[in-house]
Amino acid sequence: MITGFDTVLVAQGPVPTAIERFFDRWSARWPQPRIATVGEASGEFLPWTPGAMTWAESTDEVYVARDQEMLAHWDEFGYALDIREEGPFALMYEPAEWRSLKALAQCR
Repeated sequence: MITGFDTVLVAQGPVPTAIERFFDRWSARWPQPRIATVGEASGEFLPWTPGAMTWAESTDEVYVARDQEMLAHWDEFGYALDIREEGPFALMYEPAEWRSLKALAQCR
């Protein structure tokens, strides 16, 4: 069962730099997230260490869990939230083919 919602993230610069920046900030919430990528041959969940992962420049999928406990919960219950009301997530990315973007932000 998939729960939650998707969010589109637009980041400037090379894909590896944007992903490292994302996990650098996310690690303030989850200090030792476990990460696996589809592009990685092993698909094994590893602790995130800044600068240690190799990120594909093209399209890839990254699966993220807070810790080993969340990984076990994920195996049994899928994307359902755990007792801390947190759940794993997937980050799917691809580089944009355009050089610029015009956007209009609307405040509600």
